Amino acid sequence: MERSVGQAFPAVVSGVTNYGVYVRLENTAEGLVPLKCLGREYFAFDPVLHRLTGEDTGTVYRLGQRLPVVLAAADPRSGRLDFRPARDGGR
Repeated sequence: MERSVGQAFPAVVSGVTNYGVYVRLENTAEGLVPLKCLGREYFAFDPVLHRLTGEDTGTVYRLGQRLPVVLAAADPRSGRLDFRPARDGGR
């Protein structure tokens, strides 16, 4: 995935935490979209419903939601992948 940094991918939210959302790509690669990349507003974490809700905009990120992302960083040693939302729908 290191060569794919900067590329957009369709993804599905596979996990929701108080520090961001995990996404899974079609090729089964998985990584984190940190909370700081979701926007400047406060996001309330609901562990029962597995979702983050934006306080100002009402934007919701929930388990199973489709989310176009851009690969922001890939660390081959740790296997860590960092993503950010694709603001233009992944194109």
